[in-house]
Amino acid sequence: MQPSPAIREIQLREFQATKAKDLASVMALWSSEPGAMLIGTDPSEWLTTREAIEQIERAALENTSGRMPDDLEIVAYEEGTVGWANVRYTAKLPNGGSFLIRWTVIYHQEGGQWKMVNGHASLGIPDDKVMTFFSPA
Repeated sequence: MQPSPAIREIQLREFQATKAKDLASVMALWSSEPGAMLIGTDPSEWLTTREAIEQIERAALENTSGRMPDDLEIVAYEEGTVGWANVRYTAKLPNGGSFLIRWTVIYHQEGGQWKMVNGHASLGIPDDKVMTFFSPA
């Protein structure tokens, strides 16, 4: 495996399209092949069709602040026709709160272009805070 400046650039384009609330550009980065999947932070966000992915991407764009994260970190690699990116940044809320988001994306080359085939979002929450959710009442 080797570092992938190309995939890193694609991830930057995804964030720029998100900032611009440009759904067509975001969806152009996704594969249209069967098997593409997006897993979000909500238990119901297990999306296995392009239509479902587009619906959640649209909702995300409607709720975005329209700015690039200040602390965006992208680590990208590739091997043959497969690549991946691990992304983390702090999302800032209108009320002043913030939280860490991690975004992992798997890419596949289709027709000479890198396309997202799997995306998985998670929230960076310290283990001691997570455990409070599962403590007996």
